Amino acid sequence: MRLASQSIWALVAASGYLGAVARAAGVLDIGLAFPRTNATYAPADDFPIVFAVQNSKLAEHLKPSIWYQVLDVTGDIETLIDSTHEFNWTSASEHDPYLLWSRVKVGGESKLRVLWQPRWTSCDQSHTEVGLARNRTENFLVDFEIRASGERADLVAATNNGNSENCPNAGVGIDVTDKTLEAATGSSAHETCAVLASSSPTPISNPCKVEIDKATVESMAAADLTEKCRGLNPPSECPKGGLANPTFAVAGLSTLAAVFGAALFLA
Repeated sequence: MRLASQSIWALVAASGYLGAVARAAGVLDIGLAFPRTNATYAPADDFPIVFAVQNSKLAEHLKPSIWYQVLDVTGDIETLIDSTHEFNWTSASEHDPYLLWSRVKVGGESKLRVLWQPRWTSCDQSHTEVGLARNRTENFLVDFEIRASGERADLVAATNNGNSENCPNAGVGIDVTDKTLEAATGSSAHETCAVLASSSPTPISNPCKVEIDKATVESMAAADLTEKCRGLNPPSECPKGGLANPTFAVAGLSTLAAVFGAALFLA
């Protein structure tokens, strides 16, 4: 995982010209699908933190990313994760919703917080020359607790409970039009940027509309195992010979296909 280290919301002044791209207008929805605000969960060695991008095909020229931290705020604040999810357009262009996740070990009796911020680019037309705007929101946060009496983290049960209309988690809705521009990013380079609508009221995000089924959870676990088997200390479940093993190589390709088929990307 990569640490968030760059300030990407400065405006880049650039010349530009109109470009034509055929893409449906709509709302790109970026939110935290799991955990849920004010919920209580049981300790776990692999607790999932899952972000969801809905209407992901609209993100083609937005280059979104998600910076996030997982904090233990029980006493003195301790940072458990500080990272950035980058957007994989190859996967996202084929599947919707598009999920990005990580796992964290949580134990004992504790109060945790997910602090996160989505970032994306768009066209800046506030000047005579078209610029490239680097956008961000204020930080979103989700507080939850870990207790011995809490329920096991269950993505299927949590996201298929029929309560999507009363979603406790917030996110950002980005109103994307079907227009694009070409903005200069250097002496001779250009970059296609998306034109956003001036929406009123602002589009509402609803990450609780994302439903994760058993097959998706199994694909996530398989992808996690594949990643661990690439590490310096592979678990016992990995075959002897690691990824170089021909049988495992075939299984790895099948897992990758299953993961992308379920609209997932391991970050």
